[in-house]
Amino acid sequence: MSATLRPARADDRAAMTALWVEAWTPVFPQIDFSARAAWFGEHMSALEAKGARLTVAEDARGLAGFSIFDPATCDMDQLCVALRAQGSPVARDLLAALKRESARVALTVNRDNPRARRFYE
Repeated sequence: MSATLRPARADDRAAMTALWVEAWTPVFPQIDFSARAAWFGEHMSALEAKGARLTVAEDARGLAGFSIFDPATCDMDQLCVALRAQGSPVARDLLAALKRESARVALTVNRDNPRARRFYE
C-alpha cells in the first residue's frame, strides 16, 4: 500500500477526526472516543495555532493516516493510522518524515498500547 504525504488542509479535519476515533477505539474500547471528537478537533486547531504541523498520508482509498508534530518542542502529539492501513508502511513513513524534519522527535506512548510501544521501540 503506497501512500503520499502532504500537509493537512482545512478540509481534511473531519476525516482526521474520524480516523482518530477509528484508530483509538479498539485500543481503549472502554473510552467513548466519538464523544471526544469535538475536543480532538479543538485540540488539533490549538496545536496548529501554536505552530504544530499536521501531515496526512493518502492512498488510493483516501486518508490512511496523519501526524501532528510541534517543531518548536519536537513533540509528536499524534500519529494515527487507519485500521485498514495498520501494518502497512504508513506509520513508518509518517515517522520518517518527522525525523527528516527534526533531529529530535519526542513522544509519549501509553503503556496500555502494546502495538504502539512495539512500533516505537
